[in-house]
Amino acid sequence: MALAVRNRGVRPRRAGGNAGYYEFRESALLVDSRLLRHSRTQPRTATHDSQTGHQTGHHPAKCFPPSVSPSVGLLDWRWMVRLNVRVNSPRPDFRTFLHLAYGIEANVDTDGDAKPVYTREWTSLYMRLREDGAKPVSAEAVDGDWWAVESDDAALAEVVALYLFEVCGAAIERDGHPVAPETIAAAREAHARALKRAQGSPWHRSCEDDPYCDRWGAAT
Repeated sequence: MALAVRNRGVRPRRAGGNAGYYEFRESALLVDSRLLRHSRTQPRTATHDSQTGHQTGHHPAKCFPPSVSPSVGLLDWRWMVRLNVRVNSPRPDFRTFLHLAYGIEANVDTDGDAKPVYTREWTSLYMRLREDGAKPVSAEAVDGDWWAVESDDAALAEVVALYLFEVCGAAIERDGHPVAPETIAAAREAHARALKRAQGSPWHRSCEDDPYCDRWGAAT
């Protein structure tokens, strides 16, 4: 599935580390090895720096090498984990998800339909850290107000689905069944640092007059 509209921007001031990303990779609580779904295609991407939100170019996403997920253990490059979230309100700026998943200074490939870049009405997002072997994650409306969050990195799918549920969702399901409240509570605790980082993201302040948060300072 190729997403047609790419987010706009300019070359970032810098690209850097991925502080915060690996803190939740070992902790997948909402998903398990039963949630396997075949992945057939990868979209083309536009490169963004999560610190600035600016785009650095377009290119096809690189195929990630066969690997065993450290979170699930039974997944390889042919399979994806899927969580479903019922979304019932506008989303935050899509760039808050970059801070959630990868930290402030990460260099990330993105694709989606956020146009203009600050819109809260986007319905698709693809992210992949620009690092060898990094696994992509996507979130997309698939059936009315139901969204699918997919990745072959189980913990990455989990934290994106959890944040989507926390900020604009009404329900979260795995394998067609509601996730138990105690499991959601445990996931909140496991991903507390990532959630806090996203909640404090300056991209919450983006608007038509200041789409790149220049007046606030995107790196703060």
